Amino acid sequence: MPTQALFPRMKWMARGLVSPLVAAVIVLCASDVEAAVRPQAVVGRAAKPLAGLKFSSQRFPIIIREKSDGQFQLLVRIAGRFESRKSKLLLDFEPVAVEGGQFEIERAIRDATTALEFSTVNLTGQIQTETVMLKSDPPNPVREILKSLQAETSSIGVGLSGALMNYQDNAGEKFQQFGIAGKLSYSKFLTSNRRHVAAANIYRTFLPLSGNDTGLRFYLLGANLRYGYFLGQSAGWRFWIYGGYFYTTTFSPGGRIGFTNLLGPQIYPMASRQLSRRDSISTYFKFAPLYGLGDLSSREMAYGVSYTYRPLTGLSMSLSLDYSQIRLSAGQADIRLGSTVLGYSVGF
Repeated sequence: MPTQALFPRMKWMARGLVSPLVAAVIVLCASDVEAAVRPQAVVGRAAKPLAGLKFSSQRFPIIIREKSDGQFQLLVRIAGRFESRKSKLLLDFEPVAVEGGQFEIERAIRDATTALEFSTVNLTGQIQTETVMLKSDPPNPVREILKSLQAETSSIGVGLSGALMNYQDNAGEKFQQFGIAGKLSYSKFLTSNRRHVAAANIYRTFLPLSGNDTGLRFYLLGANLRYGYFLGQSAGWRFWIYGGYFYTTTFSPGGRIGFTNLLGPQIYPMASRQLSRRDSISTYFKFAPLYGLGDLSSREMAYGVSYTYRPLTGLSMSLSLDYSQIRLSAGQADIRLGSTVLGYSVGF
């Protein structure tokens, strides 16, 4: 008899709750992502522009870069076309690389208005020039970018991981598999003091690579929905406590192994520490009783550690190592599933 058929009670308990939980995770991930202010450089051409010089847009985004000494630098990447085959294009009397008529240059912005001196030189040495003005919109882009970063209250993460899973049950099944998994996560601060946060994630094994039974493939799907509260900090560590609900289920050919529709509460303490201005580490512990607090023998326990690099602008990057174990005793079924996961994710 398939292991999944040994506990129909779990299917009945979760049937009415699975869809709302997964739907809530998807809605959280898709909602309330505020658009940041995007300062731009507006191109102003001279009354008599250079022949053959065209820009791909009248506006180009201004980006802010943090240098090694902690100072900020504003940059703009300008793209366009230069359509003259008999002349060379110069910027501030330096050659501009033109390939297939296309060019792209990067210049620092120091003031609200920056002048770029474009020139062309033909075969006879004749020089023509045009002063192109870049006007920052808004006039103080650094202030607007930093204001926008400070106002951000939500983040989305997308990740890939390698997962080693070990499964066994009292029906005599033992199975080990290594595969690739994907994860989508979302978090949002609920208050201006950033002490209250909502978080959600969805993860799934989607590419089994190897296993000790070539005729068997095993897939795990899970979702978490949590509310967190900031407890305080001590000795450089920041402490949070989360509570919420989880959902997990497995898939295998013919339902030969695994479980279906496990759903229950969870408690999730977490601690993080800033290593430097842009680097941090964090660790967590998760405890989730599968049948409520009255029966702790059936539960999921997990713990992990992660390292995150978060630049001033752009994508953050995280490397994580997690281990979880699900123990399930329901009716005649006794199941153990352990997972060791090494993951990499980007956040924006």
